[in-house]
Amino acid sequence: MNIVRSIFALTALAATGTWAAEPATYHCDRLVKAGTNAHDINDRGVVAGATSVKSEGWYPAIWRQRQVQTLPQVAGFERATNIARAINRKGDLAGNVNDQGYQLAALWIDGIGKTLPSFPNGSSPTSEAVAINDRGQAVGYSTNSMARKHAALWKNGSVIDLGALVGQQGVHKTDSQANAINASGMIVGRSGGPRSRKQAVQWTDGTRASLVDLGATAFGVESEALSVNAEGVVVGYSTVGDTSQPNRPIGWIGGVGFDLKPFAGAEGSVAQDINDAGTVVGHIETGDRGAIVWPHYNDEPIDLNSLLDATGCQGPAGQTYRLTHSMAINNNGEILAGSFVLDEGVFESFRLTPVSNR
Repeated sequence: MNIVRSIFALTALAATGTWAAEPATYHCDRLVKAGTNAHDINDRGVVAGATSVKSEGWYPAIWRQRQVQTLPQVAGFERATNIARAINRKGDLAGNVNDQGYQLAALWIDGIGKTLPSFPNGSSPTSEAVAINDRGQAVGYSTNSMARKHAALWKNGSVIDLGALVGQQGVHKTDSQANAINASGMIVGRSGGPRSRKQAVQWTDGTRASLVDLGATAFGVESEALSVNAEGVVVGYSTVGDTSQPNRPIGWIGGVGFDLKPFAGAEGSVAQDINDAGTVVGHIETGDRGAIVWPHYNDEPIDLNSLLDATGCQGPAGQTYRLTHSMAINNNGEILAGSFVLDEGVFESFRLTPVSNR
């Protein structure tokens, strides 16, 4: 089975060798609202995140075009932190609520929020949902009876412990987390620690038995898978040399790793998200930080700031921002990106729309 998978992966990579995707030009729109955090964008261009309401805590929020809409907080968690971290095509949200040390995974279906179940016999009620697919299946983590974070899958009203790699202290004492889930139910994330290396993993069919150690490429030591598309192409990063060194963008097809081309002159970069067409977004982590895009995962990465139209990314006072992070990309090629202004201590969020699709 491993031989077949390897042949498939190498064939797929060879086939992409002649791919020459044309980079898009983007129009940039600021998500107008002070005190907000944006995290994900769906195929309808709706952005999900959270916004603060003075003296009332954080509310889950969505942006349609430039307009922000706050959603009700989960009952029992009013005036607390309610954050939407992911959104599917229908508009269902996944995230968490946090109040006085309690953090619980949550869903908002048709605008109504509810907390999700934690693992039975868990040591503490700590969980978080970070991704949701179009079937309404959410993933993230929950703590087990040994106080370790384990990757979790929520579907049909129940929670499934996806387990972890064996590690030096056994499965129950090894951490894991699910970061993404595609339409068919393939899940990717990481496993490892506290005394073992962090390794990228995937659950091919969303069951504990399907857990696969993706590992790192020849250039890396530790690794993490951050996103998977409908074709099963996975992207993330690995460390270069030891864990104190910068990260390197990598991917996997059929469980076999390959290196994405690094940004020229950058010591470290990460591949954050991939859409079904194979376009990847990420960011440079060291030196002159910047949001980047691989038009196809076999292409050279490009600075997103160089692909903006003449208006650039403008702030409320007409200032121009440099994009420093890419958070997500949808299947229409729209990108959710951000700019962290160090001297101001603020993070601005922007939606980038391919000019040809406007």
